[in-house]
Amino acid sequence: MPLPRFQPVQPVQRRKPFDHPDWLFELKYDGFRALAYLEHGTCKFLSRTGYQLSGFQHVERWLAEHLNVKDAILDGELCCLDESGRPQFNQLELRSHEAHYIAFDLLWLNGQDLRTLPLVDRKQRLARIVPARPSWLIYLGHVEGSGMELFKQVCKHDLEGIVAKLKNGKYDGRTVWYKVKNPDYSQREGRHERFISRLGYNDIKHVKELANEAVCQGPFYDSEGIVPRIWRFREATRLTLGHLRSGEAPAKLQIRIRGKIG
Repeated sequence: MPLPRFQPVQPVQRRKPFDHPDWLFELKYDGFRALAYLEHGTCKFLSRTGYQLSGFQHVERWLAEHLNVKDAILDGELCCLDESGRPQFNQLELRSHEAHYIAFDLLWLNGQDLRTLPLVDRKQRLARIVPARPSWLIYLGHVEGSGMELFKQVCKHDLEGIVAKLKNGKYDGRTVWYKVKNPDYSQREGRHERFISRLGYNDIKHVKELANEAVCQGPFYDSEGIVPRIWRFREATRLTLGHLRSGEAPAKLQIRIRGKIG
């Protein structure tokens, strides 16, 4: 029997951090969210929308060879890290450096669905299967109760943000996680412009206007559910660029884009 496919929990944006004894808080790593599926001696990464991620064969091989499991599903983030351990998103997007897998949850292990267990229990089981020696796999720890102090340190060190999760929370469609982003995070600046520019169209303002208008027409659905707004923007951008290169008039372009993402 192949492993089941799970829908990742999507954190909800929250403006301010908080303290609470029932919650734990993790660093929000700046990378590609990915579920790692290990079975039959192989590993593959699937994105939030269920697409297989490419370019990370070194991590996949390492996980398949070094995790002592029959099968498993991990939740985490693919990140490129500098010498101090800080994520470098541009390196990841360009595939210019090898990525690490930052694992923060364990959903399935050796034939058992763990999603109904409390989060702290799942994290304990995850920590036990992560090798202690340095590797391409990193276990993401947490602090309990003190989200405000962690967020203060995140901003001080120019990191992306934090994620808040109920300590005893399950992992299903009703699970709520909160993300609190550092408003002054330096790596966020110019990210959309670089993305558009790498796709080969230089009129960035025009592309963003068309893409944002298309995104605002309504939710973008795929087979797994609603795609987050950032991915709707990126898909709209790809479609916009493709149609602009073909020389389509703006009115016709808008109709075609809305039809594909609406």
